[in-house]
Amino acid sequence: MRAKHLIWFIVLVLSILSINPVLGISIETEAIKSAIGAGDNALFNITVVNDMKYDDKFSLRFSDDVKWTILTDPLSYKFSKFDLAVGESANFLVKIRASPSAHQSYNQYIIGLTVKGVVTKESETAQLVIGYGPQFLSPKEYAALIVANAQVTQEVDPREDMKITVNLRNRNPLNITNLKIQAFSPLFEKETVTELGPLEEKSVVFTHKFDPGQNPVEDKVSIYISRKNSTLVSLQEIYKIVAYSQLEEQRTTKKSFLKKVYNINYKNNGNSKTSETVAFKTTGIKRLFSKTIPDADVKKTEDGRYLVWNIDLEADEEKTMIVVENYIPLLFIFCVILIAVVLARVLRSPVEVKKGAVIISKKQGGIAGMKVLLKVKNRSKRVVRDVWIVDSVPNIAELGSEQQVGSIEPHRVVKHHKKGTLVKWKVGDLEVGEERIIRYQIKAKLAVVGAFTLPAAVIKCDYAGKKKYTYSNRLRFSV
Repeated sequence: MRAKHLIWFIVLVLSILSINPVLGISIETEAIKSAIGAGDNALFNITVVNDMKYDDKFSLRFSDDVKWTILTDPLSYKFSKFDLAVGESANFLVKIRASPSAHQSYNQYIIGLTVKGVVTKESETAQLVIGYGPQFLSPKEYAALIVANAQVTQEVDPREDMKITVNLRNRNPLNITNLKIQAFSPLFEKETVTELGPLEEKSVVFTHKFDPGQNPVEDKVSIYISRKNSTLVSLQEIYKIVAYSQLEEQRTTKKSFLKKVYNINYKNNGNSKTSETVAFKTTGIKRLFSKTIPDADVKKTEDGRYLVWNIDLEADEEKTMIVVENYIPLLFIFCVILIAVVLARVLRSPVEVKKGAVIISKKQGGIAGMKVLLKVKNRSKRVVRDVWIVDSVPNIAELGSEQQVGSIEPHRVVKHHKKGTLVKWKVGDLEVGEERIIRYQIKAKLAVVGAFTLPAAVIKCDYAGKKKYTYSNRLRFSV
């Protein structure tokens, strides 16, 4: 009886299972790119469907994580759990690339992908098959295993060599021969043929020398790598020929009597227009006797004084500045001064007379008395004979009666209605270098307030048989 019941129970369970099949997780894989070479990415489209009776969170796990670099797109599917309700699906891409440090050999590989439910613990595994190596690639894909990049000098000074470096890497295990490398632009063309060994890396360098006068321009260099008339790689790089200016100076000097002419030539050996400030060193004295063509400004610095021009020069243009130092006017001035000195010495009076005075008394805020001093000296080289001194005292004053010790007595005193009091002294002969001093006092008739002038004294003498007259200075006082 028990055996019979057990058989009926098993039949019932099988009947239920036949009506409701086992539910779980389904994984659909689509190989977008499964054959790759070194450095390439295999690409698979993955769809995960929740066919269970419960909502759940799911996680992904891949096998061989060390040998392969595996990423998802979006990344969150690999590094985070994702929710799927009953009947929902999730779609993402899987990118698989051989890790450079793993040194994978060319072969076929299987990467396991496991999808696991967090709550139900249900899981499902799919296999991603990869063909790694050139034997799995089409001819076109095989050629793409040549990797190249270019390095071009971004800013080129046309006075220096331009350098173009093409870096090649053969990801192919076979030797590649007759590989043509071309680099050209509207300004130059370069070409060479090389070969690449299995998995070899190589750099091909082109250099080009521009004309130093090449105009500044932005240019594009195109680089083509081809084999048997088939272009494998094409690259383009932008570079710029920079502007520069190079000012060259040349000086020539022409000399003549008391005259120098400097020709200063400036030339722009650059490839673009330049604005420069140029200078020529001078001194204050030289500047007085200098003429410039064109006109120059004068600038004073700690180093000295300079003639300065601001010049604009186009490429290959030149200009000449001229500085003329002419000292002939200086010679003329020197001659005039020399003649004047000689004439002054020849024509000047042999006797020098100086007049001085001091106020010795005041009254009611004005001048009441003064002491006058006349100093007479023979400044010639011979004896001056029969020397007379005549001085005048203005009408507002009169000659004092006090005798001055050591002074010569007046020879004659005469009243003049216009000139006042005329006082005359007889000095006699004066030896070479001899000096006489005459002192006298004057008294104001009334206190003098304001300006007061003492006229010049007159010297009359006989010098080398000729009559000579000399006048002293005037004196002016104010109170």
